[in-house]
Amino acid sequence: MHGKHNGPLMVFCVKSGAKYPADYANRLHRMVSRNLSAPHTFHCLTDDARGLDPGIAVHPLTPPDPGTCWNKLRVFERGLAPGGTTLLYLDLDVVVTGRLDDLISFRPEIDFLGQPDWNRPLWPQFNSSVMRLTAGTHPEVADLFGTLMRDGRLRRRDEWDGTTLSRDKVVYWRGWRRFGGDQEWITASLRPRQSIRSRAFPPGWIVSYKKHGRGGLPPGAKIVVFHGSPKPHEVADNYVHDHWR
Repeated sequence: MHGKHNGPLMVFCVKSGAKYPADYANRLHRMVSRNLSAPHTFHCLTDDARGLDPGIAVHPLTPPDPGTCWNKLRVFERGLAPGGTTLLYLDLDVVVTGRLDDLISFRPEIDFLGQPDWNRPLWPQFNSSVMRLTAGTHPEVADLFGTLMRDGRLRRRDEWDGTTLSRDKVVYWRGWRRFGGDQEWITASLRPRQSIRSRAFPPGWIVSYKKHGRGGLPPGAKIVVFHGSPKPHEVADNYVHDHWR
């Protein structure tokens, strides 16, 4: 199931608004540098590049701002990277705990790989904290969203977020259908082509802190995802302290 990776490799994150300081992007950059031996460059899509380490390539987020997590859709945009480039997207609040080269070499012929969301066993969807895609293969994910926004066929609503205890959860309605976040949009865009499990990383490589990581680092875990709350700076686990630096 593993193969040799050929061609350029770009690692992306997104930092928008005031939720995460530059320190989160800098720590992610350092974790990737320690755990990815394949030649690569590190990139950040952001509306505020102040405080970012010099080794991080900056891509300005241009208006309109779709809000919070929805900026991740820009990773699918045409022209972000040369066609055929391998892109590894990582959320700012993940903790890298193992070798990332395996995420690149696993089934290199697949143009999109993701992690099934742990909170949706009955209605599967991707968790977009970690995604690997081939640049130029799925521009429709971003194209349709942008077209519908410009035409006024997507209605934005700001809802109460029980995790952050604030009204900063951005959802979109397309007719009668509600999209509660980028994960639902990405899943709906990709799912008609193949099942979610056929585009998933091996079980255990990417784990949830809340579901799997509170008692220690699960064996074989390469990335621990801090979805919702708490965040890495709010926990006292020794393994988080050792890796999140």
